[in-house]
Amino acid sequence: MAVHVDGEVLSDHRIVQREHAALLLPMLSELLSQMGITAKQIEGVVFGQGPGSFTGLRIAAAAAQGLALAADCGVHGVSTLQAMAKGCVRENMGTETTDYVMCALDARMDQIYANTFCYEGAVTALSNEVVINPDEFPWPAQWAEERDHQQDSTEVVLCGSGAVRYETELLASLQKTVQINLPKHHALKVQKVVNLYPNAIDLLSLTDGANLSCWKPAADAQPVYLRNKVALTEAERSST
Repeated sequence: MAVHVDGEVLSDHRIVQREHAALLLPMLSELLSQMGITAKQIEGVVFGQGPGSFTGLRIAAAAAQGLALAADCGVHGVSTLQAMAKGCVRENMGTETTDYVMCALDARMDQIYANTFCYEGAVTALSNEVVINPDEFPWPAQWAEERDHQQDSTEVVLCGSGAVRYETELLASLQKTVQINLPKHHALKVQKVVNLYPNAIDLLSLTDGANLSCWKPAADAQPVYLRNKVALTEAERSST
């Protein structure tokens, strides 16, 4: 949770299990109190739209809708994967010398929610977000060819719960793609693999508050699930 007022940002970042609904509003109330404003004075609500936990996304979207309706303001949804990539840059895990930041969340069912980003002054997604088997993750080979044909290596930071859990599969997939699409002397250098979580500070930093086109009606605060299935059936589990 974070609040931005006149260039100042206060945040309360916690990693908790199954307590989001109970903690969300008290955290916001405390931050607003510290800033000296009320919920009625909120001019825009930014929320993590997903992908991610189905329950967490529903809580975030519902809270964004409620706050925006109460304050009569707009909402803006930001990709949780892009926020993670921005967090890597902010915490110096990915810098101007890093070619890619690959973000992956554990999607259960032996899959990940993932995307790859480059950082050149801004965090830019290189393709669409996917839910996919870790060993099938599509590395942006064509972009790598265009950018790195005169370089000896490509550097990447892997972050998120999916990257930590499926590190072996992801590295094998990325290395295979690099070997196929880049010269034989070219190497893939993994700076680090870290279990980083989306942070509200990064959601805010990815939002241009002055850009009126980014603000949508409260009803448009909808989660991005990428898939509609939460778990495997008993028959599906026994067949794997």
